[in-house]
Amino acid sequence: MLPCCLPQASARRQKEFIKTYYTNFESVCIKGDSLIALYQPDNPIDPTSTNMLEFNEPITWKVKYKHKIGVRVFNNPFLKQFIFYRAPRLRDRLYDWFVSTNERIVENPWVHSKIKIEEGSIIDVGCYSSKLPLELASLGLEVWGIDVRRYQLTHPNFSFVQGNICNSPFPSDFFDTVIAVSVIEHMGRGDYGDPVNEHGESDAMEEIHRILRNDGTLMMSVPFGKKAVGWWSVYDLASLKQLLSGFEIKELTFIKKEGENWRPASVDEVENVDSAYEAKAVALILAQPKKE
Repeated sequence: MLPCCLPQASARRQKEFIKTYYTNFESVCIKGDSLIALYQPDNPIDPTSTNMLEFNEPITWKVKYKHKIGVRVFNNPFLKQFIFYRAPRLRDRLYDWFVSTNERIVENPWVHSKIKIEEGSIIDVGCYSSKLPLELASLGLEVWGIDVRRYQLTHPNFSFVQGNICNSPFPSDFFDTVIAVSVIEHMGRGDYGDPVNEHGESDAMEEIHRILRNDGTLMMSVPFGKKAVGWWSVYDLASLKQLLSGFEIKELTFIKKEGENWRPASVDEVENVDSAYEAKAVALILAQPKKE
């Protein structure tokens, strides 16, 4: 039996569900009655359908292929359904499963530890798959969000603007706090529907500087280690300081992944980490705009 699958769902929707559910190992899928409290009529999510909510989760299942046939099976939703649920012995011959942690396990608690209830207006940049807007709004904070993809849920204390942070509609000096968790390194690559822009990272930082009040706080995280440009940008100390050239760094903390565990580390311990395709170290930054 398929998990979370409604018995009245059409065959087409069941196919869509199988494809979405089993190819999405970095996200959690929520549906059914749990959506009703947050669902709004203008949201692009139907709580009685097989559509999913996708949020980046800190602890996920991952799969390793033992045989190249496993790749073909994994890309076929019908074979995958059969083997994963009807042929466990064959499944275990094709795949290894393990629990993995990612950088969200330190980033989100860090944000909560630094936020003050009297913080004023807050914006979460690149918030599509983040729970932070709802969490902070539920604490009574005035929260905004911006992303090129429409945010999935609503809250009375949360205002969402669909757009690009490189060219936002907000007035200057508008926010007390800007949160940018694992987002700047993706800017300008076009992977999430944003326009390709070779200056995307610097443009985003300039716009954040513009919309943040002079005495405001930037809370930001980025992959850290050996400088690289691939799926995302990985920053070393020099490139990180260049990225933040318009800001005064108040706190700079490094967290390193060892196995599936994370721990605080010194810059010497993380400067040669390879984070090009999986974040093995992150920098957590508290900063304020430099006084002109």
